[in-house]
Amino acid sequence: MKMKKYSRGMASFVVMMMLSPVAAQAADGKVTFNGEVIENTCTVVNKDKTVTLPTVQRSALSSAGETAGVVPFTIDLTSCTPGADVSVYFEKDQYVSTEGRLKNTLSDGTEAENVDVELLNTRFTPINLAETPAVAADGTIARPDVIPVAVAEQDGSASLPFYARYYATDAATAGKVATYVNFTVVYP
Repeated sequence: MKMKKYSRGMASFVVMMMLSPVAAQAADGKVTFNGEVIENTCTVVNKDKTVTLPTVQRSALSSAGETAGVVPFTIDLTSCTPGADVSVYFEKDQYVSTEGRLKNTLSDGTEAENVDVELLNTRFTPINLAETPAVAADGTIARPDVIPVAVAEQDGSASLPFYARYYATDAATAGKVATYVNFTVVYP
């Protein structure tokens, strides 16, 4: 009987000791989490797209800063929330130059040298892939050089238009050019 009283008393004491430091400490701050659940996220129609740049003469890229072979391409989406805005964020990786263009990934002896691929928005403004995009207060990623597109009210589709072209970093040599960029659909 004495043992039960002792055990109960000891258990009560231990519980009080464990709780008392928590009650005595004040909070130093607070973390608030906000978010939003949307109806649908978009589906990319063609997740792995190939854009073929035209064959150009080396003389068109004979000095730094010259461009040639501009070609349009689109990233097509379906199943988006009708009426919402969508955009894409092009990911920065090891094939993005410090100037924000895509470097030639070929290194087998067939590659053109001093030639990058430059992406452009619908205003023909270069998209600087090396630039860190701004993150808005609501957590959305925004790039001033990527223009959001409104999703069609009727069917939830969107087509994001872009352009690509060769860009000479110096006098180009003849050869092949291949590169790639990953992208993520964002909802600005």
